[in-house]
Order: sequence, then C-alpha cells, then structure tokens
Amino acid sequence: MKNILSKENKLNIILIFFATITGSLILIIPIQYLLVIFLLFCIFVYFVFKPQHCYYLLIFTIPFRDRIRELPFISFSVNEIFILICTISVILNIFFRDEKVNFRTKIDVWLVALLILYFEAGFYSLNPRALLSSFKFLEAVLAFYLTVYFIRTKKVKITYIVKAFLFTGLFQALLGILQSTTGQFGAGRQEVGRGFLGYIGIGPTVVRRAVGTYGGTGGLAGVLAILTFFILPFCQFLDKNRKKIILFIFITAIYMGYGKVPFMELGVCWFFYIIYTSNNTKAILSKLSIFLTITLGVILLSFFTPFAATIYDSIQTRFFLWKYLIYMLSNDIHLLLFGSGLNSYFQLMNPILPQNQIGVYTGPESTNWMLVHNYYLLVIQEMGLVGFFILFSFLFYLIIIFNKNYFQVKGSHRKIFLSGILVIIPIFISSFFGQFFMDPAIKIMFFIFFGMIFSKINYQKEPYNIKNSV
Repeated sequence: MKNILSKENKLNIILIFFATITGSLILIIPIQYLLVIFLLFCIFVYFVFKPQHCYYLLIFTIPFRDRIRELPFISFSVNEIFILICTISVILNIFFRDEKVNFRTKIDVWLVALLILYFEAGFYSLNPRALLSSFKFLEAVLAFYLTVYFIRTKKVKITYIVKAFLFTGLFQALLGILQSTTGQFGAGRQEVGRGFLGYIGIGPTVVRRAVGTYGGTGGLAGVLAILTFFILPFCQFLDKNRKKIILFIFITAIYMGYGKVPFMELGVCWFFYIIYTSNNTKAILSKLSIFLTITLGVILLSFFTPFAATIYDSIQTRFFLWKYLIYMLSNDIHLLLFGSGLNSYFQLMNPILPQNQIGVYTGPESTNWMLVHNYYLLVIQEMGLVGFFILFSFLFYLIIIFNKNYFQVKGSHRKIFLSGILVIIPIFISSFFGQFFMDPAIKIMFFIFFGMIFSKINYQKEPYNIKNSV
C-alpha cells in the first residue's frame, strides 16, 4: 500500500486520471479541438515537472501588456496565464512530490497589510471594476513567493533570474529601437517636439516612440531604466566590451522612448551607484564632479533651445491636474484619509475638470484619459493618507533593510542589496511626475526583485543568509 501511495506514484495516478478523462471527451468534442487540448495538457505537464521554465517565461512576458478579451467582464494577459500555470505547478510539486519549502520572509506582515489595503480599496472604490486591480496586486505577491520558492528549492539561481531580465530587456530594447527608426512593428504614435537631439541639429524633432510590447507613453523607457540599474551590479559575468554594447543598446532605447523622467532616473541612480561602489572619497568626488558638470551642461543647453518650451508645457499641464485634485482632497476629510478606491480617479475628477484647459492637450476627450501624473497624489486619492503611509513606509523599510545589509555583507554578495536600492529609487523619482508604479506589470517586476533578495535574508535573528546565492 505504501508503494502505491509513494510520491512518485501520486503524480502517475493523477496523469492516468486526466488521460482517462481526455480519452472520454472524444465522444463529445471534435478531434481537432481535442488535439489542441491534448497539446496544451502536455505543455502543462512539462511545466509541472519543470516549473522553472514557466517561471522564466513569466519574467519574459511581464512587458506583454495586451489583454485577451474573449470572456465578458474578464480580460487577461499572457503574463497572467504564466503566473497561474506557474502557481499551479508549484502547488502540485509541493503536495504531490512532498517538497518542503519555508516561504517565510521578513516582509510577510507587510505583504498581508498591503493585500488588505488593496482589497479594501477595491471593494469600496467608485469604479465598479476596481476589484480586478486588487487581484492584480495579488498576482505581484504570488510572483514574490514564486521567486522565494524557486530560489530556496535551488531550482533557480539568482544569476539565472538576472540573465532572464537581461534577455527580456535586450529584446524589448531592440524591438523599441526598430520601432522608432522604421515606424513599423507596433511603433508608438508620431509626436511633435519629442526628439531632444533634434533641437541641436542631431536627428528629427518629430519622432515615433519606442514602446516595445509594453505600449503606453514612455513606459518602455521607464522599464529599461530600472532594468539597467537592476542588472548593473551583477555585470561581473560580462566582459567589458559586451557590457558596453548592452548599456549602449539600453540607453539608445531609453532615448528613443522620448521621455524626460527616465533620464532623470538614470542620472540620480548613477549618482547613488557612484557613491556606493567607489572605494575612496577622492574617486567619489572626481566622478561626481564629472557627472554634475555634464548634467548641468545639458540642462543649460536645453534652456537655449525650443525644447525648453516643451518642458514648460509639460509642467504646466501637471500643475493644472494637481491643483484640481488637491482641491478635492482638501475639501473632503473622509476622501483625504481613506480615498475613493482603486482606479477611481476618472469617476471622481472628470465631473469637475474643465474641458479644453489642459495645456497642450485640447479637445473634450483630453480629461478622459490623462491621469494626474503624480503617484503620491494618486495614492492619496485612491487609498487616502492611511494607504499612502502604509505603502511608502513599506518602500522606505525596504531601502533601510537593503542599505543595512549592504554594509554588513562583504565581498560580491553585496551586489544583490545594491541592486535592490537602485531599483527602488526610481519609484520615488517617477512618482513626482507620473504613475509608473501604478501599473500591475511593474509591481510584478518589482516583487520578483524583492523575492530574490528576501529569499536570501533569514526571517529569524540573522540579518542575512546568502551563502551560495549566486
């Protein structure tokens, strides 16, 4: 009896059961559909035995945001399909292969608090579909614990995850460059005044954005800026020439995204990277003086070109939106404390925003698609000051933990904590001028980063535990 119920035979019994069910379906389902079902089932079984391969596909498909809308009221992305398959595969491996995994981490309580916050904000939202966003945040938490599982069971190494993100970033960057230069392959819309170098006679000012598969306005540039500094501390496995080529491709694609904030993120993160990695004060001062001189020169040069007008228009547009939202928040104490729920900005603000008054954006449709472009204000509007305090306290806590462990750990292991610091900094920068971290796909990417780090930080007394991590 024990032999029949051994862990090897448990899965065999399940497979025989599904084979019997599939065989009986030939009586009611056409053979061509049955063959497709059988093929999909074979792929699923493969992922059950090799769930790490599904995990790599999960990482690769994070920027694939197009949604399949075949079912009423429900849409899903390719990435969400892989999250679901990966989760089911891990559960089957745990229960039917008797894998013992400790999922506890130092931020479990924080994650529970954030889940309660997001689901509560989804339930009472003015937007009747907001609860779907709560489940999308749950997907990010699942991605976190999937990462913990794969690293702690040694199915995946941290360097393999870094390489998966590197491959994903290169694919998106090369596709984006191709889009911007040819205007084909899903390129963004043609825009006037976005070509920065065109104002000094290098290239055009009328350009098409590099959007990759991510889409949106400047989203790909933001993703690549974060990936640049996530990968940079791990670049010791690349030779110098290959590293320079990769950085050139990333920075070119970021430029062709024609967004201003990603370059600001690159500058600030490079500033912190120099401080953390330089060995002596003289080297730090030398590098920072060069960096600040170049930055100041670019800023001064931009003021003597028509590009300064585009910056002014962009700032005026944001001030306009911020003013109306601040007015709404300051006149309703309940809204200020608890917000109006997830994805409820348009339901709250569209009735009071004057039409045709948003700077360069004209037409009655303008206020129906443009968010407030300030994630700090948006969090307060959706989840109130209570939610704002919880979310950003969590992010500050992460920086404190990463910084503490960075200075306690010696040798090459420090790079994992430096990477964690450098990917959080852009959240605080971009939140002044946009709502980059609002995107569920971006949360999934960040929570995989956090899972990498906290899978190696012991939840008990020891401050870190990263032996054989890479």
